[in-house]
Amino acid sequence: MKKSRLSKTFIITMSFFMLFFSLHALNRSLYLASETVDNKEDIAAIDKKISDLEEMKRGYAGKVKYHINQAQRYQFIQDEQDIARRHLSLAKANQDVVDKIQKQIDELKAKKEQLLKAA
Repeated sequence: MKKSRLSKTFIITMSFFMLFFSLHALNRSLYLASETVDNKEDIAAIDKKISDLEEMKRGYAGKVKYHINQAQRYQFIQDEQDIARRHLSLAKANQDVVDKIQKQIDELKAKKEQLLKAA
């Protein structure tokens, strides 16, 4: 009788540990799965931000071209050099915005690469 009681205790204990470790493994796999879902959502959000920033950058780059064109037009017209300087100043200001946007795009692309490597 004592042997059977000991084997029942052993079986119950082993079953408990097997259940505990299987639940732990399941929890770990669910955590990793949710982490990859979070990474995919983060990557999608970064792609959207990059797309929006590139569209904004194209708009400012167009303004840069417009103001440079206007500056070149007014450069050789008598008494219009002030207007040409103003257009060159606006072109420089817009170019600074384009450079800042490009820096943000580069940072987002680097972050996206890190997330892709982590996944």
